[in-house]
Amino acid sequence: MHAILIEDEQAVRRATAQALELGGFSVTACASAEEALPLLSRDFAGVLVSDVRLPGLSGLDVLERVVAIDADLPVI
Repeated sequence: MHAILIEDEQAVRRATAQALELGGFSVTACASAEEALPLLSRDFAGVLVSDVRLPGLSGLDVLERVVAIDADLPVI
């Protein structure tokens, strides 16, 4: 399964991506919501893992936009 990770702090992003990979996920790690949102579509078969406090769009803003794209997409 694929995971898109949004985390602005580089060390946390690397550690979280590694933990997800060890859990069997392929990971696309993004430093911002703006970087990640173009990767999401109705046919995205995976999960989105996001920090809440981000520069620019917050994790809650991301959640709102993801629900508009696909309400069934898992968001953590």
